[in-house]
Amino acid sequence: MEVRVTWDDSKAVAIVNYIDAKIHSEVHYNEWKQKLLSRFDQVLDQVGQKFPLIVCIDQLSFSSEFESRYGKELAPMVAQKYASAIARYGKNVPTKMVVSNQAVQRILEHASPESLRKEYGANVFQTQDDALVFIPAITNNNR
Repeated sequence: MEVRVTWDDSKAVAIVNYIDAKIHSEVHYNEWKQKLLSRFDQVLDQVGQKFPLIVCIDQLSFSSEFESRYGKELAPMVAQKYASAIARYGKNVPTKMVVSNQAVQRILEHASPESLRKEYGANVFQTQDDALVFIPAITNNNR
């Protein structure tokens, strides 16, 4: 499993790509979480503040037991500590369903005015270009 997180100065976003990230066991989940958070910490140190994220989900998959764990543990932590905005993209339909369902569920469970205003909804697009268009729109609406 490979987790790539790079800061793109020209677009002012962190871009996340996965290679063969199959979250199907406790070991895989913990490895994924550790790699992802350590790379986010590096970007946070580099940028000095929360940052927009664009995540490609094409090579990310979850077994059913880790879908809700992602939504209850990792996604809220990323939103609180690292992400000023999040957009996901890709053609992986099962993973799109997971991230979309978990995002909507988090909003419904924790529907504070702030979370609704920030629109941490599904925000799942087909292409990176579509996701890139979304980031300034959501970031500007949150100011």
